[in-house]
Amino acid sequence: MYPDKQPTTLQRSVPPSTPNPVPGPRGRRLIPEKRDLTIEVPWLPENRFHYWIPENIAGTAIYEHEPWTLDSATNELGYQYRNKTMSFQVAVTPGPDELSINIDVENMSHETWVDRFINCCFGLWDAPDLAEDKMMQRTFVRQDGQLRSLYKINPWAGAEFLKTFYPLQNHQHHPCWQIQTSIRKLCPRPVEEGIMMTSSIDDQFTVSVAFSPPVLCVFSSTDSAFACIHAMPLISHLKHGQCMRVTGKVYFERGGPEACWQRYNSDLQLWTS
Repeated sequence: MYPDKQPTTLQRSVPPSTPNPVPGPRGRRLIPEKRDLTIEVPWLPENRFHYWIPENIAGTAIYEHEPWTLDSATNELGYQYRNKTMSFQVAVTPGPDELSINIDVENMSHETWVDRFINCCFGLWDAPDLAEDKMMQRTFVRQDGQLRSLYKINPWAGAEFLKTFYPLQNHQHHPCWQIQTSIRKLCPRPVEEGIMMTSSIDDQFTVSVAFSPPVLCVFSSTDSAFACIHAMPLISHLKHGQCMRVTGKVYFERGGPEACWQRYNSDLQLWTS
């Protein structure tokens, strides 16, 4: 579909028991890590991205998990996690300038999960060509049928260390929004889709994170030490013993936000068909 695009490279810091990186496709490396994936894209030198999949699920922070494993036949990285209240499995597959994400989660608690969410953090702090967008002029969401920069819809744009949640239209009154502080805000204007995009300083490329519906919100942080974007899929209703899958993508686009959104829109039609 995108014949001129190249595979991404997934990396992790090497644990003591793994002295050598795991060889990846086309001579690249896929190196197992405890918390996040470090992603390198061949045509984005000097930029490294960190994806924490997930950072939090149904109210439980995920700090460490089982070692990642590599399926050499499919180049799929994955890991499993299990505690007393949940189990889940993550699978990440590099594609042409994108990552495909699947998270399969089971509710093992004795209560029904209602309106819980999965929080996945995509870090930009090691990507100098994209970070430092404190005015939010290069970060975009879909609103009123068009792409809008956060600068145009966020009344606090430019504030130091700002963390803002942008709820989707159907989830403006979710109970988790009782979290506002001087630096944690809920945008008063909802967005239409579960995708957030950030373009480079020179407007030559765009990265974005997205998940299939339902999505509770998207999120951004302008803290220079922890600049990041999120998309948070929603667990609407999951009883004890039930399982569900959420599907997402990370796009690396050699073009502007509109081109990136077009790729997402094609995937969205598949996800919802």
